[in-house]
This record gives sequence, structure tokens and C-alpha cells, in this order.
Amino acid sequence: MSRAPIINFYPDNPVIDVTALNNQYSSVATATGLINQENVRFEGVDTRQIFTNPVLIHSQQISNGYKLTVPATPAAGALYRAKSDPAWPYGGNVSEIPINHDTTGATNTTIGFGTKVNLSAGQGVAVKIGDVIRIDLDIQAWTIQEQIAGVTDSPFGTLGAASRAQLCNGVGGQSVLFGGNHGSGMGEWCSLIYPKVNITSGVGTDADYVPLSSAFTITGAPNFGNLVGNAAGANPPGGSFFDLQNDFDNTLVLPIHHMSSANNIARKSFMPYYEGHLNTTYADYNFDMPPLREATSIIFVANANVTLFSIQLYYSGIWRLAASGNTPVLYLEGQPCNPALGGQNFGVSTGVFLEECRWGLQIFRNV
Repeated sequence: MSRAPIINFYPDNPVIDVTALNNQYSSVATATGLINQENVRFEGVDTRQIFTNPVLIHSQQISNGYKLTVPATPAAGALYRAKSDPAWPYGGNVSEIPINHDTTGATNTTIGFGTKVNLSAGQGVAVKIGDVIRIDLDIQAWTIQEQIAGVTDSPFGTLGAASRAQLCNGVGGQSVLFGGNHGSGMGEWCSLIYPKVNITSGVGTDADYVPLSSAFTITGAPNFGNLVGNAAGANPPGGSFFDLQNDFDNTLVLPIHHMSSANNIARKSFMPYYEGHLNTTYADYNFDMPPLREATSIIFVANANVTLFSIQLYYSGIWRLAASGNTPVLYLEGQPCNPALGGQNFGVSTGVFLEECRWGLQIFRNV
């Protein structure tokens, strides 16, 4: 074992200068630099000599700032449509929408508004292999916009609550309302919300945002952005499936309903919508509930050296539950809810109004 030339200041406890104290630490570091589990038994070793200190490289939290009070009607820019909505304006091969409504609820694609925010004033943060990255998501879903048979629900339509109740709660869901044997069922459909990162520049062009799986090749964060919607039915194309158990680990799954107890014997539980544009009683056929807040955290170890310039949240829907053999899967719905499609092919085209949307980022090194 090595001996360190240590000066014992105790018991005199004199005033010492910086140089003397630094020399003490340098001597200890040199003498103990090779200590490991093979040559240490009962000796006392300062953990400083064995472990490096974790460092917080970057921390940032943002909110789009859009906040409502019940029973407010949300702004049109806060509506995130289903891919299957006939009014979907983004083209056939686009299957996700950047979450970019600002403090007024208006669509705003400028960087620094919505959820598109630069890191370090656009200079970016240098991420190294081994860094631990944590991204927190926090979403307030204010209300839904349902469509059945071409009729759009409130707050911008007149669809009756009884029709919505049949859509979701009947045995076989839509089968009660329209016939057939492939209804929506209770809780069978949802939306997805997830971050994408810009590792190209601080300009903030939407085309530069890529999935976490592309920037860091992590699992559980597939590319949902260029899928063609699939016709609903008993057997959607197998290539459209995403494994429910493995492909959504780094994604926030946003349900379209709450699970709630009912007030009668016939319906012990049911799936109400969240509808913040109504009033505080939420007594519309016992089918309306307050807004829904969902949150999740994504934590992974960086496996690439990149400069992380900015983050933006994205929305994709509607996704529906199916089975591939014994594996539960989700597929992107491509058909609107319309009995005129006939047979098993009527779909789901529920839109969601989002209120406040937030993300937080922490990057640690030497963890």
C-alpha cells in the first residue's frame, strides 16, 4: 500500500491556505488512485476516491400556458383531430400532429410557443454516451369531440349524449348503435402523446424533429409519424400492429374516457367522457366527467453523442385495441364512425381538445 504525505493539522487547528489543503487532497488521490476491491479489506476509504460525482448537465421545464376554467369552451386551435376524421387536413401519409397551441389556444408554430422550445437559447446541450436523460410529460385533456354518422359533438356540434352512451357502453359498443359485430367497445380506443427531439439545429423546423428511437435508438418509442390509417375491422393488416406490451414504454397513452362507477344496479361501471366545457355537475346521462390530467416519465441512458437543440410534444390518434394471436396490439384507425361504411368497417374518429401541456427535462452525467 502507498503512504500519503499527510500533514496533521489537529489538534492545533491552525489557519491554512488553499495550496496546503489542495496538496492534502492531491496526495490522498494519488496514493489511493488504484485502490479497488482487490486491495482493500478493512481500510477506511473516502467514497470521493472511488466514485465520481453525478452532475446535472441541464434542467428545464416548460408549459404552453393554456389554462381554462370550467365550463369554458376551448379554442379551435386546441383541437387535435383523429387521423380518421374526414376533416383531417395533414395528408394521407401524416399520422401525428405537433402540440403547438399557445397561451390563447391558437395554433402557433413559432419556436418558443406551444411545446416547441429550444434548449440553452438555441445553442443546444451536448449529450454524451452514458448520460441519463429524463423527460417528464404532463397533459390536461379538456374535452372530446365525438363524431357519429357525420354529426360532430359539442362544443361545436349537436350529437346527443344518448348516442354517445350507446357508442361506448352497449354490448359490442358500436354494434348496438349500427349493427355488425366489430363495435368500439368500452375503452377500446386511445391517443398517444410523446416527445420528439431536434438534434439538427436551433431553427425549430418541424421536419427536423425525430423520435427518441431515431436519436438514441432506444426501444418503446416507435416512429408513429408516417403511418397510413388502417380500416377498422376484425382483421386489420398485420403490418399495422404495434405491440402493446413493448412498443409504448416511452409513450404517454391518453385514454378517451374515465372509468367510473354508475348510480344504478344495471350499470355498475361505465366509461364516461371528460368534458370540461360543461358544468360542474356533469350530469349529462351520467356520462360526462371533469377534465383528465395524465402524466408519465421517460428515463433512458444516451447511447449516442448528439447535440440536443429542442423538444416538442406530438399527438397521434385514434389508436384501437386488437389482438395478434395472443399478443395485445394497437393499430391506427383509418375510418370515421359512420354506419354507411357497412359491416365491420365503421370506425372511430374522436378528436381531443388539450388544455395545458408541459414537459420537463433533466440530463445527468457520471450517474
